Amino acid sequence: MLKVRSKQVNIADVNHFRALCQLEQCKSMANSQALAVAAASIVGLTDSPQGRNPFFAAAALIRIQQRRKIVETNLGLAASQCEGLDRDFPSIPMYRESLASTLLARGQLRLDTNRVEAEKDFVRSRTLLEQLAKKNDALPALWEDLGRSCGGLGLLTRFAGNEPEANKRFKEAADAFDRAVEQSPDNARLRRWRKELADLAR
Repeated sequence: MLKVRSKQVNIADVNHFRALCQLEQCKSMANSQALAVAAASIVGLTDSPQGRNPFFAAAALIRIQQRRKIVETNLGLAASQCEGLDRDFPSIPMYRESLASTLLARGQLRLDTNRVEAEKDFVRSRTLLEQLAKKNDALPALWEDLGRSCGGLGLLTRFAGNEPEANKRFKEAADAFDRAVEQSPDNARLRRWRKELADLAR
């Protein structure tokens, strides 16, 4: 579609779909490396096995450095694509949602290797999601991602030894997950994550 463009195809939507495919491919690549064990967390980048804490899920941690570099590069490309779409079409919220989700995923990936950049991704993702949630507060997916962004910031502050700030971030994450569960009460994954989040808050 990019090489042979039809007049009936919206090129912005094609680029957006391509960015989403890159994001999902990165999640799949991360999930295929289900062997690593580390203190870092990807906070629900992919679903964790039943009974495993999603905030410390080994299932999506990448041990092989080459694979990690590919995933991080592709997430960067997807983020750039979504950022451009959001800039050119600010009235279309799905582009901003995709940008926030991509930044969240990259922040999760960087948690155990580049915490400075991970914090930047989490902060930006949280800011975008807060803006989106204010305008579309009935969408549980927005609150879920907001909870994961706050949870990522909580982990970073805990790694830095700042327990009061970490607990503040975990409380923000819990509040966001509460909104998501309220709007989607039959979602067992959300309920499980909310319950396990309580284990992180001390």
